[in-house]
Amino acid sequence: MNIELQRLGVTGSSPVTPQFPAARPPARRLAQVLEATREVGSLTLLLGERGNGRLFLATSAARILAAEEPQGDSRSGVNSVAVAASPVTVLPTPPTGASGVNSVFGNDFSIAATPQERANHILTSLASDALRPAMTLIAPDVDAYSPGDLQLLRLIISHPHAPRTIAIATGLSNEVESLMRGLGHTKLSVAPLDLQDADEYLSTLLGVQRIDHDTLARWHELARGTSYGLAALGLNAASSGRLQRNGGVAWVARGDDSVSGEFAEIHTSGCTDDERRMLEVIALAEPVTESSLLRSFDATVLARLFSLGFLSWRQHPDRQALVITHALLAESIRASLAPTRRFEIYDTVFDLLDADRHGLDPVHIPERLIRLVTVGLLADRDLPAAWLWNAFDLGVRRTNPHEALRLAVRVGAHPDLRPQQRAVALLEAARLASLIGDYDTEQLSGHAIVRLLNDTAQIDSIEPVVHAAMLVATIRLLVVPPVDTAAAIAELQAIESRFTDATPHAREVLRASRVYAHAGAGELRLASELDDDTPVSGDLALEWIRSSARGSMALILAQRGKTEQAASMSKRMHALTQLGPLARRDFVDFHAFGWVVSCCMGGRSDGATEVWEGLAFGPLTFASSESHHAGLLNAAQVIVSIQNGRWSDVAQQTHQLLQELQLADSFGLRPFVSAARGYALAVLGQREESLANLHLATIPVWGVSQMLTGLCRGYQLRAHSWLGEGDVGPMADELAAWAADEQLEYIELMALHIACYRRRTLPAEQLQRARTLAAGLESAQAAGVMAHIERLCQADPASATPIDDSLEVRLLAELGVWVPLPPAPGLTPREREVALFAALGRTSRFIAERLGISARTVETHLAHIFAKVGVQSREELCVWFERHPADLTAAVNGTVAGRRRGSKKLASPDAAPKPLKRR
Repeated sequence: MNIELQRLGVTGSSPVTPQFPAARPPARRLAQVLEATREVGSLTLLLGERGNGRLFLATSAARILAAEEPQGDSRSGVNSVAVAASPVTVLPTPPTGASGVNSVFGNDFSIAATPQERANHILTSLASDALRPAMTLIAPDVDAYSPGDLQLLRLIISHPHAPRTIAIATGLSNEVESLMRGLGHTKLSVAPLDLQDADEYLSTLLGVQRIDHDTLARWHELARGTSYGLAALGLNAASSGRLQRNGGVAWVARGDDSVSGEFAEIHTSGCTDDERRMLEVIALAEPVTESSLLRSFDATVLARLFSLGFLSWRQHPDRQALVITHALLAESIRASLAPTRRFEIYDTVFDLLDADRHGLDPVHIPERLIRLVTVGLLADRDLPAAWLWNAFDLGVRRTNPHEALRLAVRVGAHPDLRPQQRAVALLEAARLASLIGDYDTEQLSGHAIVRLLNDTAQIDSIEPVVHAAMLVATIRLLVVPPVDTAAAIAELQAIESRFTDATPHAREVLRASRVYAHAGAGELRLASELDDDTPVSGDLALEWIRSSARGSMALILAQRGKTEQAASMSKRMHALTQLGPLARRDFVDFHAFGWVVSCCMGGRSDGATEVWEGLAFGPLTFASSESHHAGLLNAAQVIVSIQNGRWSDVAQQTHQLLQELQLADSFGLRPFVSAARGYALAVLGQREESLANLHLATIPVWGVSQMLTGLCRGYQLRAHSWLGEGDVGPMADELAAWAADEQLEYIELMALHIACYRRRTLPAEQLQRARTLAAGLESAQAAGVMAHIERLCQADPASATPIDDSLEVRLLAELGVWVPLPPAPGLTPREREVALFAALGRTSRFIAERLGISARTVETHLAHIFAKVGVQSREELCVWFERHPADLTAAVNGTVAGRRRGSKKLASPDAAPKPLKRR
């Protein structure tokens, strides 16, 4: 191309659109554009919001077409050798008034006297540049073209030898209509990406198989589905080291969704200083509903930002609020602000909000009060004690935990508040600090509580129920860690003896705390005895106080096999802990977790999945931002995945959850999650990593993992069984004996089942014990396990023919109990998953839906499995799966396995594969 056109910037990409070489547009969208633009000389209009990837889509399609076409132009009769340059020309975006450039096509009009001559000159330059073949001309933002540029572009695209042209516009304005009028063209709407397309786009960009659903959903909402915003989030997470990868899945922990200030700098590059400063104020103050704030904005600047699409009105909740249109842009603006500028804005905004109340006390206007206090704390203002307390009382549990902690700490330290108020605030500060992993603030709050307890002049004015809660908090904060549970429980008992004359609510605080402490220490029988048959009270406040004890008991009841009772208790408490201003929202997820555990241990796979999805994605009446810090819903998801046999998902979910629990683990979940991970990795055949996680699961941590000691040890035992450990039988006997001492009938039965499966029989005494246990349990799993034990015990040890237990094995799989797959060398983790379901008689469609892959992929995996195992069909795979474990060692070592019920001899797993039948 000639020097003039290079100077004008006709080649190259738009300066405001980044290029991501590793990315490609979603296949469905790219196919649409390719179909519309394939014909040489075609005209295509891409309509959509900024950031939807219109330019990226256009350039990607143009480059694919250029690569497909021969290096020549059939219309002109010119043939050429291949050239290195891509025959794609992207016009610059329309110039602004301050740029000094009057036209997309430059300012030098000396080369042509008329627009037609100038258009001919540009076409000649494009066609003669290295004798390029069919050109593609891309014109961004044609709806912002000047009349002269529109006329010139129309002359170019209506020329008999016009290049293939892709025009890009935000909307179908009159100018765009006039450009297209009378010309054959195709209009394509480029909407924001849906979740499926966003996953495909980001996975390609980041080089992974898929994006974790939770991360994808958060990013999709933040970026509003725009490809530019999604790319900014993904690349920023990758470059900052926040992006985690495991097993082909990428994710970012909740709370780490940030984007650099560069995003805002690029998008606001055409704004004036006044416009950028207004955007900064709105980004920190949004949603803006107050008239004082709105009146402070320059109307001219405001109108300009609206016309550029930066601002919009949004309903909030009973009035219109001014917001930045794209949440990602607002986030980027906030990230770009220096601390001094941020403080300056908050200081100004507070003054405007304070002036807007016209001297009226905002205490009785909740929304205005919380707004003033939130901004006032950020501006480090001295706020009236009444404001602080009322804002705390109204909104501390309904906002971001970090903001709530800031408010609770300020209330707890305010000298003008009553001791009762400061005590409540300090208790909340300690809880929130523990939840988010701010251990310094947690300890400081604990010491402040101790000082208040030692102040005899103030402690007498604090209600007994709060006094009791403060004493419990000091034990938890100052005795733990390191965990000295015996000393903590002894201290609780001593305190309880001093409160015999206190109110029922105060006594219940101490009793419930002792139940929770025993359960959290793994002393499940003692916890059960302390809380045995405590009736449901008509006093809602009393039930709130019992929340911790009720949650502990639900987990214990589930391990005892009283799964319906446990599920009912968890469901009831999950509802009660969300009611009223004093509700125990810190235990909402705890009861949700117990509800899911109860459903799974009851064998209700579909019910457990439905409950978890309702909890995770349904409407919540409390501050859902606390959920990701607690980790309980994520742990519940792990249990559901185990129940449904999605082992790769379990491996990925536990890896992600363990990473997040390193920052904060207020409920003591790490050993349990490690046990679940060890179990999943054992099923997937990853021996060394499985053993490492099983070891981590044995390290006690006070909390939920100890409350679920039976289930946790059950996962470990099943993992060792899958790994083929030689001491599984003695381990099962040990677990059964422990479960009997702790009165965990369900766990004892499961341990007897593993012992029976390992030995293929049970002694008469243990068999009778299993029958007694199964008869008294509510769980459907118990009935399935007992049926399998009975079938195994029917076998004649002297017989060479193993017992046919296939029906029972399939029933157990339906209930979420997974009998080990025989060891087969060479199977990948995914192949082991597919083999497990195929050997249970599941169709390819079922396996595909369960594992989230295509049926065609399932068939490919099966072909590999047949070859590696040495079978030719699903039927033979089932036979291989059902063989007696005594034959498996020989099979793995390359010897021929014995015959089973007259079936033809099966090749050993190491034998040369036979030709496969096409399925």
